[in-house]
Amino acid sequence: MRALFETPVVTPSAEVELKWSDPDEAGILEFLVEQKGFSADRIAGGIAKLKKLRTGGQQMRMDAFFKPSTSAAPPASSGVKRAAEDAKAAAKAAAKSGGKGGGKGAAAGKSGAGSASAAKKKK
Repeated sequence: MRALFETPVVTPSAEVELKWSDPDEAGILEFLVEQKGFSADRIAGGIAKLKKLRTGGQQMRMDAFFKPSTSAAPPASSGVKRAAEDAKAAAKAAAKSGGKGGGKGAAAGKSGAGSASAAKKKK
């Protein structure tokens, strides 16, 4: 058994000739429907798809999807979006802390259990 995997019987590629032709409809139907029990309607639909693809054109190459860029440098950013995001984050933080600057010091100042930083803020 090991010998099958270590030294498989392989036909040299020079001896193999591949020839694409239209599918053998009668042979496919006989094998899949009669012998294997597949639905005749589904197999007929699959054969129709095969025929349609066979008559279609060539597949597009990958480079047809990508166009070369005219500039190698990335587009310059004006920073407007970044500034807007920073402003939103600051507004959200201010709303969360009640506009007192946020952090533990603000919470300590509200409860009266003062800290050194909270005492400095009150003055």
